[in-house]
Amino acid sequence: MLPYYVAILLSVAFAHQGRRAAAPVRVTAVEGEATRAQGPPISAPGILLLASASVLTFMAALRWRVGTDFGNYENLYPLYVATPRAEMGIFDEPGIRVIAKIAHATRDDPATMFAIAAVITVGLTIWTIFRSTDRPALAIYLYIACASWQGSFNGIRQYLACAVLFAGHQLILQRRFRPYVLVVFLAMLFHVSAIVMLLLYWVPRRPLRPAGTLLLVGVAFLALNSYEVFGQLVDAIKDDDTSAAAYFVEQINPLRIAIAFAPCVVFLLFAKKDELTERASFYSNIMLIHAVVLVASLNSAYVARFSIYTLVYVAVALPAILGATGRNRSLLTLLAVGGFAAFWYLETTSQPALIPFQWVMSRSG
Repeated sequence: MLPYYVAILLSVAFAHQGRRAAAPVRVTAVEGEATRAQGPPISAPGILLLASASVLTFMAALRWRVGTDFGNYENLYPLYVATPRAEMGIFDEPGIRVIAKIAHATRDDPATMFAIAAVITVGLTIWTIFRSTDRPALAIYLYIACASWQGSFNGIRQYLACAVLFAGHQLILQRRFRPYVLVVFLAMLFHVSAIVMLLLYWVPRRPLRPAGTLLLVGVAFLALNSYEVFGQLVDAIKDDDTSAAAYFVEQINPLRIAIAFAPCVVFLLFAKKDELTERASFYSNIMLIHAVVLVASLNSAYVARFSIYTLVYVAVALPAILGATGRNRSLLTLLAVGGFAAFWYLETTSQPALIPFQWVMSRSG
């Protein structure tokens, strides 16, 4: 567990110092990203934020056989490399195969494929986080503590798609539909399930009314009773996912569902709705969708994999919601940090595939 503790400490500390040294940040929905006073291209805050991102990126890139699906991808590496171009259509999910071919051309080693994938996934995600929040230390902490960072050690293809989609959500806030469609298309090159995130474009950018909330709950109820049919549909669309069978029949940890409702509770009970920006309202609605998806996946960890696309928003949504809680902000932030810390510890220690952490430099053979 020591490498994880060190990674958390360093990444959060660097992000905190970077924020303190930076010019005031104002997050807007019009521009779709955080804006700050102009400074030199290379500045102390920028270097510190880069250091924060580098800690998590390189730890993910230099892992070896850490993650549930690691062995599957290691075994598939030669097949990915040997895939002819004629068999690399969009529904063949050619993204990981392209990465494997690049790895083969540079240093023929599956570890190279994992490193490239990690740099893209974690690097792109953290870059988006820093563009989208005015509280980078809390955001980077939540990215780790909600298990999105270590989750990328598992479903590599889907987390690559998730990183692309997350980076593209700025286009939703800017109401640029056609470019967002291209982003979804790009994400589908890694995992075809990314097509469902096209619907994110129509998520309201204002607090949901009771009728809208009830509608989402109704969808979750229907999904709870139809997950077997959904599984058959998934198998029909994509039948070469080596991890699908195990995940589909496995029940997810109820603690994940409980922690998913935390941002929703803070929003409903403590947030001053009139102080929420358009961006914060958009994020709060995604958190409600995230919780509903997890409720709908009570009987299937495979269905829960669709929550990967919304889980990453915890890192930017909760800081935005907490920012509108007035005098309760400090206490609620402390409770959130403690609650997510407990969740992360229980989640991590319950997965043998994550501990002990092994570096690629120490592999044998």
